[in-house]
Amino acid sequence: MNTPKLFNPHLYQERAIDLAKKIKKLALWLPMGAGKSAIGLSLIKYLRDSNEKPTLIVAPKTVVFGTWMQESLKWEQFKHLKIEILHGKNKDSIYLANNADIYLLNYEGLAWLESTIIKHKRINFNTVIFDESSKLKSWSTKRFKICRKLCNSVDRVVLLSATPSPNHYLDLWSQYFLLDKGGRLGKTVSMFRSSYFHEEGYEFKKYILRPGGEKLITEKVSDITFRIDEKELPYIPEMRVNTINVVLDRKTQDAYNKFEKTMFYELESLEEEGIEAFNAASLTQKCRQFAQGFLYHEIEDGKTRKVENVHTHKIDALKDIVEGMNGTPLLIAYNFKHELNMILEALGDVPVIGSGSKANDIKKYEKLWNDKKLEVLLCNPASVSHGLNLQKGGHHILWFSLTWSWEQYTQLIGRLHRQGQVNNVRNHVLIAKDTIDEAIFMKLKAKEQNQRSFLDALFNYQQKKLKNITV
Repeated sequence: MNTPKLFNPHLYQERAIDLAKKIKKLALWLPMGAGKSAIGLSLIKYLRDSNEKPTLIVAPKTVVFGTWMQESLKWEQFKHLKIEILHGKNKDSIYLANNADIYLLNYEGLAWLESTIIKHKRINFNTVIFDESSKLKSWSTKRFKICRKLCNSVDRVVLLSATPSPNHYLDLWSQYFLLDKGGRLGKTVSMFRSSYFHEEGYEFKKYILRPGGEKLITEKVSDITFRIDEKELPYIPEMRVNTINVVLDRKTQDAYNKFEKTMFYELESLEEEGIEAFNAASLTQKCRQFAQGFLYHEIEDGKTRKVENVHTHKIDALKDIVEGMNGTPLLIAYNFKHELNMILEALGDVPVIGSGSKANDIKKYEKLWNDKKLEVLLCNPASVSHGLNLQKGGHHILWFSLTWSWEQYTQLIGRLHRQGQVNNVRNHVLIAKDTIDEAIFMKLKAKEQNQRSFLDALFNYQQKKLKNITV
């Protein structure tokens, strides 16, 4: 086991820690790899040294079992903090024993927290840290409603995220509500919308930020938000995107065009009937499948599916790419289950981190990767987008298929492109030309600009305030 090192915070980490001590309700929007966990542990140590009650950390499962445990053992100052994971059948007895400094709970455990702890007023912690708080961006979910009750029962709340607004400025309202009960952005989401947005569309409403809305939102939340310029981070090699176009043969392209036209004709029909957008979105899934080389077909019982293979262009390109890497480690992202089957058939028995992966297997593959003992590691972005540190094992990632989620996209890249990476990261994107792949990639780039505009505006506003410049 490695000997713990002394944690010597960077200047921006010192500022964040000092601010977290002073401000009891705080959002820390820091880039991936900026050491958010170490900042959180420093705050917890300070609170425990001051005889404060324990801290509850709510985080994605991979972050619970990976990042926080690893960080606590990595640094000398934190090795004496007692951490308990509230997971599995024994979490009641573990919690009621009340002998931990930190309790770790994954977001799926919030229902248990409400029914067992909040409902019966058994809260014995006074600080809650929501790691990857963008998980709470949807204000209508049960998850958010439980967290709202939780925040009303404690004195300190800290939000941690590198991507607080992964899709839209609307993602911010629920997160800031947990800090100030709507004091800054509005008591209800309707108030937030009416104050900063205007509506477009009829059946499918779209909320567009009003002129000056970005500036107003930034000003409102700046006093309870910490944001840095990425230039303050220790040097991280650059990241370059390499799009690899896969050209379908004429027969396949014609078949795809016909199929896409049929799907979008159905989509238009659904819109006319006022069908919910998420139902319509399922039709685009069919186009994605076709671009990947297969189609799912539901069998009459509605419970099982059969697979029709329609082309091999993408899988052939993948085999060529892996062969061309000559043993250089490659992280491959997939989305559909049948894609995984296709890849395993093409590349053989290679390790996979997906929805059914056990925590011990994830830890094992993370270590093997970082020890440079794996040439290929397959992963589903939804399972790997948070919590794993893979920067020591390689610097190449390949998207066999893209995700609609910009958060998953950027978070997965951030597993490699973060502090500790010594090589320029290469983000390879496999795109079936003249298919929906191109639309997805364009959408991801648009979301990136939206996220960056909020964080940059927030940082610039705070800098102007510090310099006493009129805004």
